[in-house]
Amino acid sequence: MRRISLALYNLLFLPLLLLLLPGYLVRMFRRGGGFEKFGQRFGILDEETLKRIGRERIWIHATSVGEVGIALKFINAFRERNADTRFLLSVTTSTGMEIARPHVSDWLELIANPLDFPIRTGAFVRRIHPKALLMVEADLWPNRVEACRLMAIPTALINARLSVRSERRFSVIRRLVSPIFNSLDLITLTEPGDEPRWVALGVSGERLHLAGNIKYDTRQDETPGTPEWPVGLGWTDDDPVFLAASTHQGEEIELARAFAKMRSRFPRLRLVIAPRHAERRKEILQELGSLELKCALRSQ
Repeated sequence: MRRISLALYNLLFLPLLLLLLPGYLVRMFRRGGGFEKFGQRFGILDEETLKRIGRERIWIHATSVGEVGIALKFINAFRERNADTRFLLSVTTSTGMEIARPHVSDWLELIANPLDFPIRTGAFVRRIHPKALLMVEADLWPNRVEACRLMAIPTALINARLSVRSERRFSVIRRLVSPIFNSLDLITLTEPGDEPRWVALGVSGERLHLAGNIKYDTRQDETPGTPEWPVGLGWTDDDPVFLAASTHQGEEIELARAFAKMRSRFPRLRLVIAPRHAERRKEILQELGSLELKCALRSQ
């Protein structure tokens, strides 16, 4: 059944790629920096990069900013226990690349995530021969996992995320997706209640391990810093803050209207908007200007 699932995946991969590529290119252009290392997204790496990567690194893949944060926490914690370990970090979005770039070193190589073409993926895995392949949260690449399986390279989905919507979708094609998930050696869960939902999709309980949520892990020597509020807005540390995090188009204006109403009862209330896609900042500023709110960007 695994072969059938993989064959169907590869049969649909190219048509879906061609269908989604125009929208993806537009998003890359809007976010900026998306065309950096563009060839790497098609599995084309120059010899200098391949030489730096070498072989026997742990390959960890993260989609965007949130997943990169989880990956870096994992990498740093692992390095504390295994100081000689070298990592390859692949990232999909330009914003995620920007977050990861300052951490590049002789033991941490950063590349743009290569698309999961079956032949190129297999060749790339054979070329770098990673010690293990780890994917963060929900970004599972079947050809990559299969190439590692054929070479007896351990694979894992860490901090695994299975939303209610994804579970509903997967349940319709349960017999097709379960062999792909069962190709993994390990799936680490964030919540005790997640296991029955994975098992319901046909995933073997032997692969599931409750590990907690890396996203909320902190080191004992880490203390929260004092936020640097926008200059000139008159904010103080005692002001209550209404945080609108990971917002999408249309949500900011509704939240700002609610905030404006609450200000009549709580005049020192402050609003912080952290949009899911930072490239929308100018668009959001224009929308909020219609409400006559005094706004400022935390950064450019």
